[in-house]
Amino acid sequence: MQPRELKPDDAAPLPRASSVLAAISLLTDPDSAVVAACRAQLLRWGSEVRPHLMCAMDDGEPRLRHQARMMLRALDLQEWARSVERFAKSVPSQGAMSWEQLEAGAVLLSGLGRPDVVDAAELARTLDGFAAELRPRLANKSPVTCARLLAGYLSTQLGYGGSRSSFYEVGNVHFDRVVQVRRGVPVALTLLYLLVGRRAGLQVSGVAIPDHFLVRVHGLRPVLIDPYHEGRQVTKADCVRYLRIAGYGLHTKSYLEDVPDRQLLDCLLRDLLRVYGYREDHEVCSVLERTRQSLMHA
Repeated sequence: MQPRELKPDDAAPLPRASSVLAAISLLTDPDSAVVAACRAQLLRWGSEVRPHLMCAMDDGEPRLRHQARMMLRALDLQEWARSVERFAKSVPSQGAMSWEQLEAGAVLLSGLGRPDVVDAAELARTLDGFAAELRPRLANKSPVTCARLLAGYLSTQLGYGGSRSSFYEVGNVHFDRVVQVRRGVPVALTLLYLLVGRRAGLQVSGVAIPDHFLVRVHGLRPVLIDPYHEGRQVTKADCVRYLRIAGYGLHTKSYLEDVPDRQLLDCLLRDLLRVYGYREDHEVCSVLERTRQSLMHA
């Protein structure tokens, strides 16, 4: 028998309670090598040790309570990273995902550091409601008109746009939080436009230009819109001008292509990495680096 959520090559036999308690007690050992070995063993045992860590956090002496809390956090990060890896193996490696898959990925990434906080069902109901209100307005309309209506609904009517606070606030990146407060970073707002637009029947994709994101509404005359700047329409000439000013003048064409949905999610991870790097949270940054690799190379 093996503990839940462990890979076959990582799995360790279910531990005896006495072994778990011994490993937990050594988390306060003065020898850092002993502490590292005990942490590694507890991670190998996985979620089976969680009840014992909860007891230590409630009843142990202060140093042990702190170590137990940090160990529970490490378990949460491990389980989150493995969930992302399983997700990455279940979706197309190139091109567009279904909107259900893309939404599941955004929700999953939003769970970093906040297990049991993200309400996926409530988020889905909110986005369903947006699409239901928008869909009748789009019937038999041109791409130009659809782009204007999509942006007008989300940005003008509902108030979605770029965050006026720091890019280093994690709430500007977590997708569920962005939907709730109606402010966020460019990639999170792009995900919102894609998930509402695809629900409503539009063919839409993300366009990644350096330090920014746009949405392309496809059709005979595709249209680019900028979710971060209140959904304003952007021309190709605008993009080329921006790229040349930023020093990318020789490579403008590649930056105006659609990006696969998997890459959109990777950009969300990259923004999370920027936030936690600013916080100097090396443990989370290490997990995020590995998770980006598993997402892009599954």
